[in-house]
Amino acid sequence: MQVLDSVEHRNISVAAALAELDGRRRPLHPGLASWVRQAVLAYVEGSGADAVASHPVPSHWVVQSRDPTAGRVWEMYAWGRRYQSPDGVTREFRFLRFGTATGRDRDPAQVAIAAYAASRGAPAAWPQSWGDEFDVTPTAPVERVRVVEVGCSDGSRAVLFDGTPAQADALYASHGRRRVNESVLGGTARPGPGCADCKLVTTCGALSRVPNLLGVSDPQAPLRTWSASDWRYYSACPAQEHMRRLHLPPSAAEYGPDVTRGRAVHAWLQALHSRCPYVQCLTADVPESADDWSAGGWHVAGEQALNGSRMIEAHAQTCPFQIGDQITDARPEPVLAFHDTAASVIVIAKPDLIYMDDGSWVWRETKTASRSSREDRDLLRAFPQLALGVLILHHNLLGGDPSGSRVELEILGPRRPDIILIDPADSEQAAQAHEVISVVAGQWRKDEAFPAQPGSHCRTCAVSQWCPDFPAADADAAPGHLPIPSNRLWSIQP
Repeated sequence: MQVLDSVEHRNISVAAALAELDGRRRPLHPGLASWVRQAVLAYVEGSGADAVASHPVPSHWVVQSRDPTAGRVWEMYAWGRRYQSPDGVTREFRFLRFGTATGRDRDPAQVAIAAYAASRGAPAAWPQSWGDEFDVTPTAPVERVRVVEVGCSDGSRAVLFDGTPAQADALYASHGRRRVNESVLGGTARPGPGCADCKLVTTCGALSRVPNLLGVSDPQAPLRTWSASDWRYYSACPAQEHMRRLHLPPSAAEYGPDVTRGRAVHAWLQALHSRCPYVQCLTADVPESADDWSAGGWHVAGEQALNGSRMIEAHAQTCPFQIGDQITDARPEPVLAFHDTAASVIVIAKPDLIYMDDGSWVWRETKTASRSSREDRDLLRAFPQLALGVLILHHNLLGGDPSGSRVELEILGPRRPDIILIDPADSEQAAQAHEVISVVAGQWRKDEAFPAQPGSHCRTCAVSQWCPDFPAADADAAPGHLPIPSNRLWSIQP
């Protein structure tokens, strides 16, 4: 947006605007800078697709109304790019999308609000202070409104709305107004990854504050979000984890057959565990077609599908709902969030299942594996999510009776299921979990450069196309051996 503002509103060249980006006091991460360059070029090249509304508008289109009784001013606008025809009677609002524009999964409420703001809003510059109201300038009535989605990776376009102001009013009435009312009235807080960007994070009563959960001290650092999944990517390549966290569009399939099968098995079990009332999983709960099935958007076929079906069948022997009378609560794949104020980190955990057994919370992780994880002498180091679960239960952050709490590692292998129990009340286990998490989180917390670590994992990295250090594979090189360029260190905004 900053580069496009310079090109469209300051009338400087794309090259000059990108050069300004490169000259920032704290440069962007090279992966983000690479995507920005391609996104700007793709956007500019695709902007000539429709010349009806091609004049850039620097002002926001703001719908403003006053409530004298309450002494309030209500204002609504849409965040994106704005254009109009030379005579001003046609307006076009553009949403930006990281990847390819499809329009299929855009929230209808977003489209309705954008169309309404474009048709009824008056131009206004951004106020100097957040608390100031917009100084709107009345203009002639608009006759036609378009809402378009633009894909920044390829310049693709998808028209989401094209109609009159009256049609925009109707769309807003059916899809937008309710969403605006919900935003104004608020609702139940749902702590999660979005907490790091929330301006109310320091006062929210729904977010648990747990100093020293990670065993890291950096309270003045910018607030970040961390999970065990983040560490898995970070340990392979810090640049990969950073670019994934920025949601840069993927360019390659990062999941091999075994991982895809594991995801499908997890999704199938999640659906079974979501049944209400709680029902024990049975051997009959396997997919109807054992050699071709899907779950949660993951499709498996052939040998992988057969192995996955066998794992689901084996789970019936270790399903926690066998003790259904003792289970009073169960939450498949819950998102748990805790604010470690000492580390300035929102800690996110997503266990495969938590359930309350006779008043005590049980944390279960399910692994699909080609061998028993009992062969791993150090489970907490092998699976940091187990260590995080141990700490959360050790500190009784979920409540309940801690005396019966436990972490369960369910291993669904090719032959038989296995269950390994970890006692969070055991001082040695808790100390080891604390050591594991403090080491992995501490390394990540102090990193402000996120350098690339090229290697064989680059072949399946989903964000490799944005990485300047992505190695070109030598056709004569042995599989798994890539030339490794020297790393560079970069300073970025955390």
